[in-house]
Amino acid sequence: MANGNIFVVAGNGILVDYPVGQQLSINGRHCVVTEAKEGATSETCKQCAVTPNTRPVSCKSLACGMYERKDGKEVYFKYIGL
Repeated sequence: MANGNIFVVAGNGILVDYPVGQQLSINGRHCVVTEAKEGATSETCKQCAVTPNTRPVSCKSLACGMYERKDGKEVYFKYIGL
C-alpha cells in the first residue's frame, strides 16, 4: 500500500518496485506511480526519469513492466510537479 510519504529515489537500485499510488522524487521531479490502462502501452518512466548524463536515476532503476513487478501491473511514473 502506498503512503503519504514522498520517497526520494536513489540511482543505486535496479528495477525497484514501488506500489501504485506511491509518490516519488525522481531526479528532483515529483511523480506518482500510476497503473497503465489495460491494452495500452505504458509510458514507462520517461516522464519522470529524464536522464541527462549528470542524473543518477534512469529507467533501469525503476520497475515499470508487468514482468518486472511483483504485483504484475504495468505502470508509469506520472509527473505531478517539481
